[in-house]
Amino acid sequence: MRIAFNALEKHARALFHNEKATLARVLIEERDRSVDADAEQLWIDEEKRRHDAFLKSELGTLPGHQALTGLGNVFNDWLPISPPAEVELTDESI
Repeated sequence: MRIAFNALEKHARALFHNEKATLARVLIEERDRSVDADAEQLWIDEEKRRHDAFLKSELGTLPGHQALTGLGNVFNDWLPISPPAEVELTDESI
């Protein structure tokens, strides 16, 4: 069994990023049978609620460069990518 696992792991590591993500999702869903069957609909309902609140100006917004900078800070350790030094993001450039 160990040899089969090692071969499987080798093949999994050779997959493209999107294929790895799909494989991970499938394996997690298979493993976690306790997921709420209505989870997808709950997320759809939440998205609609937030969108409606945005349209009614009940939610604050950020300028694009601030939102992207904040997103970059969240993922910096996970995926260290930053724009070239000569690129400056401003409200006008987005």
